[in-house]
Amino acid sequence: MSANIACTVRWQLQELEALKSELEDSLDQTAAQQEVRNKREQEVIQLKKALEDEVKSREVQLQEVRHKNTQQVEQVNVELDNAKKVGFLLLTLFAFIDFMADHCIRLSTNPTCCKLHL
Repeated sequence: MSANIACTVRWQLQELEALKSELEDSLDQTAAQQEVRNKREQEVIQLKKALEDEVKSREVQLQEVRHKNTQQVEQVNVELDNAKKVGFLLLTLFAFIDFMADHCIRLSTNPTCCKLHL
C-alpha cells in the first residue's frame, strides 16, 4: 500500500509540476500581452497628439488663408468703387464734351449766340 501511496504522490507531484509550468507560461504570455498592450496604448497616445497638432496647424493655416482672402476681397471692393467713380467721372466728362460741342455748333451757326450763359 505504501508503494501505491508513493506512486500517487509522485503522480500528483508531476501534475503539480505540469500545472506550475502551464501557470508560468500563462504568466509569461500575460506579461507579453500586457507589454504589447502598453506599447499600443503609447502609440495611440502619440498618434492622438500628432493628430491634434496637425489639426491645430491646419486651423492656423485656414485662418491665415481666410485673412488673406478677406484682404483681397476688400482690395477688390476698393478697386471696384474707384472704377465706378472713374466711370461716373467719364460719363460726366462725355456729357460736358457733348454739351460744349453742341454749344460750339450753335455758336458757329448763329453769330448772335456768341455770349456764353452759364
